Amino acid sequence: MSVRVLSVALLAMAASALCACGGGSGSSLSSSTSGSSSGSSATSNTLAITIDGGSAAIVQADGIIPNFAYVSVTICANGSTSNCQSIDHVQIDTQSVGLRIMGSVLSASLLAALPPPTTSGGQPIFECAPFADGYSWGPLATATIEFTSDETASSVPIQIIEDVNVPAVPADCVNAAGTDYAESTPATFGANGILGVGTLLQDCGADCAEETIPGSYYACTSATSSGTCSDITMSVAGQLQNPVAVLSSADKNGVEIVLPAISLTGALTASGTLYLGVGTESNNALGSATVFQVDSLYGQFLDTQYAGVDLPGSVLDIGSNAYFFNSSIVQCSSGFYCPSGALTEAAVIQGESSVTFEGQTAIEGVRTGAQLPVQFDIGNAGSFNGSFAALPELGATGSNGSFDWGLPFFYGKPLFVVFQGQSAVGSSQVGPYMALVY
Repeated sequence: MSVRVLSVALLAMAASALCACGGGSGSSLSSSTSGSSSGSSATSNTLAITIDGGSAAIVQADGIIPNFAYVSVTICANGSTSNCQSIDHVQIDTQSVGLRIMGSVLSASLLAALPPPTTSGGQPIFECAPFADGYSWGPLATATIEFTSDETASSVPIQIIEDVNVPAVPADCVNAAGTDYAESTPATFGANGILGVGTLLQDCGADCAEETIPGSYYACTSATSSGTCSDITMSVAGQLQNPVAVLSSADKNGVEIVLPAISLTGALTASGTLYLGVGTESNNALGSATVFQVDSLYGQFLDTQYAGVDLPGSVLDIGSNAYFFNSSIVQCSSGFYCPSGALTEAAVIQGESSVTFEGQTAIEGVRTGAQLPVQFDIGNAGSFNGSFAALPELGATGSNGSFDWGLPFFYGKPLFVVFQGQSAVGSSQVGPYMALVY
């Protein structure tokens, strides 16, 4: 399972909290800055991105959560055009796959129309979603997802994340996350759901179809708290699908995410655009983007060279709300970086065809493709404006062998995600890959 975040540090600041969440998004951009045509798209393929600190309920519980990119999606009972609900503050994540929605934000009528699929023996199917800072637990459901008036995905397996009257979370789900922290409410998750648009087509793929994977899919004796759950294999078709990859339109080969450039001191809010498709419309061309192959096995890792160290477990991760990396930069007690003055750091990003791990640490990768020298800024997390939802200098300690290029890196730098086995006009590379306009 892809990680959503790479740290659990918390730093209280005035009325806000800086959480290393994924996972953990100036002015509004109405079209791509990646060199695409200025002509209008024939298909409505754009979703508005909002970086506003979270919904009122989330802010009331947690304070402002910076650097979370939210969109709204509409969920309909499968086969229905009337039993639908628009869900706001769904976080975008480029390091996971699938749509997961908090059951607590769904209407009773819609929730009742989304019963979990069952095994051949009639047992309801549940899923564990382990992230680096916790886990989410709940049943699968089959629904129709409406992104725009023209972009719909029907009969899509999704997850309903719940924490009320559901079977107890299996121990191996907690073990897979590495921490016993349930992210099963909007307040604990920081969002009303998560839209995983990573490079893969399913969230587990052939591995889960061929053998049981702890911390993945389960059959439960009941869908209520009286049930007990056991690991099962899960067919590729039955797994959570990348919802963009199953669109009925041509815009299903990937996504482009465009966020505005903002002042290094931050901004109260920011707005951007999620484009469905890559090179499929007049507004989502690759243009001058540098292409980075990601590893073929996990579909997420590439290489970063920073401070003389090679980091083969690196990721381009809109779902993390800070830069997560290990450095000698002065830290606050929380693990966030707190230099006495803003620092400009340098690194090199490169694609990667494969990566090798020892335990949870990436130790070696096979680099491929162009090297892109980049610079990024790290500020003092203890001095940021507690009312700002957009903080481009937020950084924190990370994991060995990894550099998590979180959302702050993408302010003013459009990111493309091209899915496994897909291609896009403007590049001969076949997915999975990511591309960046720098």
